[in-house]
Amino acid sequence: EGFTRVFDCHFSDASDALAARPKLIKDHADIPQLWDAYPNETWTYVSDVSVKPASGPTHFKAIVTYVSTPDPLNEDPEITWSFAVSNEPVDRDIDGKPLVNSAGESFDPPITKDANDIVLHIVRNEAGFNSIVADNYKGAVNGDMFFGFGPGRVKCININGVKTRAAALTFWQVTYEFQFRRWQGIPNTPNVGWIRRILDEGFREKTGVEDGKAVYAVITDASDNKLSQPVLLDGNGKILADGADAVFLEFNLNRM
Repeated sequence: EGFTRVFDCHFSDASDALAARPKLIKDHADIPQLWDAYPNETWTYVSDVSVKPASGPTHFKAIVTYVSTPDPLNEDPEITWSFAVSNEPVDRDIDGKPLVNSAGESFDPPITKDANDIVLHIVRNEAGFNSIVADNYKGAVNGDMFFGFGPGRVKCININGVKTRAAALTFWQVTYEFQFRRWQGIPNTPNVGWIRRILDEGFREKTGVEDGKAVYAVITDASDNKLSQPVLLDGNGKILADGADAVFLEFNLNRM
């Protein structure tokens, strides 16, 4: 919705260059400028100013076009759902069994599988944009329920702001991107969220504590030779007992 105002403009001094008169009119203090708000109407603003000759070389009409827009800060956010696919290392099969060979050794390189993550895009208008605050959130995971997903399962992938304008108001169009990870590639396993899981294995085992510090010994074979492959550990630094399930260590790499 819009309307126009017409200003009758007369030059009393005919010595001005004819070609310069339209610009002189546009620049005059009494002529509204682009983006100026209509009196007492914050969200009605100037979208165009044009000048046309009228009855002679000293008579012109300035046509000011106004358009109206709703307050952009009151607009509903735009919400879009999509998916992201990434190839991720996995440590268990679909039934939750550890992915190791018949001798209990992990595979190198590890087995990978596509992880299909839900992605949420939210675009909304905000009065300002703080890049420091955005930096604090980017890469962080949720500490509370978020769109039905529990803590640690939603990561803020990106936040960006674009400065824009409507009427006399300058505001920011801010886009938020969140990635939801229910599991790391394999469903029905404890491999949930953005927790990093690593098979507990190594070339040393914990043998005791001295002066408050752990003491380790290099694991060797029956001939007292160093191993060429790591052995499975039990989560406490000891060699995993025969027949016991492999142990996975969990690490939280993302702040909440």
